Amino acid sequence: MPYDGDRLVVVFEKVELEKDTPASLEAWAHALRRAIQGDSNLRVLLSLPRKIVVLVHKGDIAALKKLSISADTEVLPMLSERMHTHKLSANENRLKHMRKTFRNARMADIPALVAQVNTTVLTDFVEYLSGENPASPILTRNAYSVGTGVTLAADWIASVYRSYGFSVTEEIFRDDMGPNVIAIYPGMSQPDTYVVIGAHYDSRATSSSR
Repeated sequence: MPYDGDRLVVVFEKVELEKDTPASLEAWAHALRRAIQGDSNLRVLLSLPRKIVVLVHKGDIAALKKLSISADTEVLPMLSERMHTHKLSANENRLKHMRKTFRNARMADIPALVAQVNTTVLTDFVEYLSGENPASPILTRNAYSVGTGVTLAADWIASVYRSYGFSVTEEIFRDDMGPNVIAIYPGMSQPDTYVVIGAHYDSRATSSSR
């Protein structure tokens, strides 16, 4: 498990089951919170119906192993890095550059860009990833369907990005789960500045059709 200095962030996640109900989810979260809060070495950072984020200090890992958790609970260590705050002046400079960029943009370019977005293309993407398209080999995107569904989905997403000119890599996060698809397209005016957009393509549902 990775450490950030002397701290470790761990996510307890409820496995999605078809029999889940709001009451059963609340019971799961309540039982887990009670177990965590009963140990002074653990601290709840965030509590959601299916997910509880916990902070534990280095040297107190044994506290995690002593927790009594249900079989339908996944334990996911997070890759934690210290958050560095930027000075306000740096943010102001970025805003000034953005305002200048938009002022110099030709209004005639905007309709042309918008015209490239249409519901047909978006629907095609969804139908292929969901397996509703008869030509799609993707029958499931369950996060654990490595080598079959989730891998096929990742490879297809990567190929689409490459067709748009992106540089693409597939990063293995865990051997038993689908990879992260990382697509990079350098900016024209500020190639060393990054805007990060993320989304999930996998599923934690038990149904093979999801």
